[in-house]
Amino acid sequence: MCADEWTFFAEGGAHVVLVYIGELCQLSGMVLRIPKITIDHGCKSVKIPSHSLDEERKINVNFVEYSMKTWFKPSQIPSTTIIDLAVEFTEKIAVKIESLRPEGRKDDSVLVLDRIGYLESNLFRLNSCHPSIVICPTSGVSLNYHMEISVEFKVKSGLTSVSPFLLTNQYCQIKYRMGRFNLMQHYKEAVSRMSQNKTVSWGLFEEPSSYNPRDICSGEDIRIRKAIDALLQNPQNNLRVLVDGVHVFGWNKSCTMDELNQHLIQTSNGGFTIDRFTSLLIDVVCKEESFPRLESMQALDCLDSEGAKVLFDRGVELSNGNTVHFIQELQKTLGSPLDMTCNRVDYLDNLFGKCLISEDDHEIEIVQGKFKSALAIVEDMSLSQILNSLRILMMGYVAKDASIIIAMELDDSANNEMHCRYQTHVIDVGAKPVEKFAYRADKDLIICKTVCEHGYAKTFA
Repeated sequence: MCADEWTFFAEGGAHVVLVYIGELCQLSGMVLRIPKITIDHGCKSVKIPSHSLDEERKINVNFVEYSMKTWFKPSQIPSTTIIDLAVEFTEKIAVKIESLRPEGRKDDSVLVLDRIGYLESNLFRLNSCHPSIVICPTSGVSLNYHMEISVEFKVKSGLTSVSPFLLTNQYCQIKYRMGRFNLMQHYKEAVSRMSQNKTVSWGLFEEPSSYNPRDICSGEDIRIRKAIDALLQNPQNNLRVLVDGVHVFGWNKSCTMDELNQHLIQTSNGGFTIDRFTSLLIDVVCKEESFPRLESMQALDCLDSEGAKVLFDRGVELSNGNTVHFIQELQKTLGSPLDMTCNRVDYLDNLFGKCLISEDDHEIEIVQGKFKSALAIVEDMSLSQILNSLRILMMGYVAKDASIIIAMELDDSANNEMHCRYQTHVIDVGAKPVEKFAYRADKDLIICKTVCEHGYAKTFA
């Protein structure tokens, strides 16, 4: 594999994404996701992926196949091929892309790329013989334009928590009142205030977004319009627009809505404005089941990070205090086919349903009683029940950080109507590292405490 045949496409918190620009037919239309390994300056030891990490990646692919694909249409989840990468290749790529990386992803550490990559189709281009079709009326005059527009929504979660385990810390009880996205907006605002140039790990943060993930997952055109308008006004890293394969709006692009409008007009010979783009996008999102399906999957994380930590710690106890052994068992569970006797929708509800917090639980005594009952249930759970529960929580947790890509082809060659062929895919659905998943409650505590200390009520009552 030659580094010159790949170019920078995108970067997230865990991966760098490259797109193929060479001439090999078998790689045409492919992207390569490479996990990042950050090494602090001055650190003498370099973390080299071990055999166990290679096995973890295979488990990750199986988790997608056995767990995530069962929730959506199989064609909506991209297939992944794991490939070995030469050290020379990853080193050249790291140097090549350094100047192209978003400023918000750079810090005081050295970027080192893994020796394992994930080869996938470029989902920003249509690649199926059977896309969905939307036909839109036009002014009656054909402008004979053909263009490709792709939109990536980092949907996030607007669900408030129902977990009784939030009572493990008073700060975290703010999650009963505030959805995850809203919470993170306040956290980012607080952190950016403490940063002199307002640049944090998410990039430049100007102001909180009014976007509500619940709106875009509602299936209602008025609420979907509200969500899309909010994302266009303040996209942050939650919206990205590509025109003819070129990233033009959102994320680290400083392009304004007016500039996006001008770009669309120029590309379409004056026939496709941002208003038509917005209307088309609303129409497509309304028709798509993947958005409400994603939110329903997010609801599987009903015990939240605090509950996951309680279950994880209890699982270690049942494994005779052997954390490594329990992690191995959990990884096996994540990478195995779903046990059909373990109904993923009702499993946690059957165990903890009476302990989950509802909007009607206004008294702290009621909530404390449910918390004690939930702790008692965990004490009585078997190791198998804990492993199954953590698997379901992982599915919900992954869904909260997944993205949906809509790839569209517009054709205005016919009089009185424009044809839009489109596909949707759900991405970033791999299992999180087990250790990160189990102890994300520690990070949540920092987030909730920071938000509470900047003026938001922390207690339930």
